[in-house]
Amino acid sequence: VKRIQSFLIFDFRLQKRVRLDTDVLVYAATESSLSPISGYDSDGQLILRQSDPFSSHVADRKTAAYEPILSNEAEANATNTFKFADILKTYRARTVAADYVTEYPILHHDFSPDDENRAFQMRMKVKIPQQTIRYIPTLVEVLKDAWIKYLSVV
Repeated sequence: VKRIQSFLIFDFRLQKRVRLDTDVLVYAATESSLSPISGYDSDGQLILRQSDPFSSHVADRKTAAYEPILSNEAEANATNTFKFADILKTYRARTVAADYVTEYPILHHDFSPDDENRAFQMRMKVKIPQQTIRYIPTLVEVLKDAWIKYLSVV
């Protein structure tokens, strides 16, 4: 193995202030011009990226950003070949996505020249840190906040 490209798809859900159920993509790629790669280790964080604040209205959440990354037909058809570039291009255009941020991936080159049973091992630790989620509050939340502020002044 001289080059790897890996896609991991996670089901991403928010359930408290905003209800959101979408797929997010973790993409890792590397290559080695030296010797074959026997392993890949990375330790990173999954950071939510949103271009606009979330809306609490259900109708607003039914956009392309919440569509599955792979279509149901593609998942059902095991012989279907995926074009990584097309998947990444579509994913980058979404208003809600997540980025896998890793600083120092480690490549292992542990093969002996006469090794016939070359096994490749990939380990990725994906952490989800606490993050600030921007959203548009409901009318009830705005009125409650205004009432609390009004009472604190009076």
